[in-house]
Amino acid sequence: MDTKKVIAQNIRKYRKEQKMTQKDLADKIGVSVSAVSNWEKGNNVMTIDNLFDVCNALDVPISKMSELDIFQCSKYEQQMIINFREATPLDQLSVLRILNVTTIPLRLLEYARLLLQERED
Repeated sequence: MDTKKVIAQNIRKYRKEQKMTQKDLADKIGVSVSAVSNWEKGNNVMTIDNLFDVCNALDVPISKMSELDIFQCSKYEQQMIINFREATPLDQLSVLRILNVTTIPLRLLEYARLLLQERED
């Protein structure tokens, strides 16, 4: 089955498990009810930001929602993430400044942490 269909089915599944209506989910992530409906039908491809928002709202990791490991990292990249996580907040800020990152999406860092944790288990 293609990923779009898997995500569509899983949005509906996990939304219902949370006893949320499409309107509840739409309100929670700031989109229209028709957007949620179209995602669940597989009519529209969602942005990665929308996918993060849906996963956060439903408390489901992206890897579980997509049934894929869509962010496969090399061993080197995994080690870089581990090193970054283990760094002090000041060192993390220094790295972000070097990379010219002015804001960091916490959900992305949280996902990276969860992904690595899943791989360690």
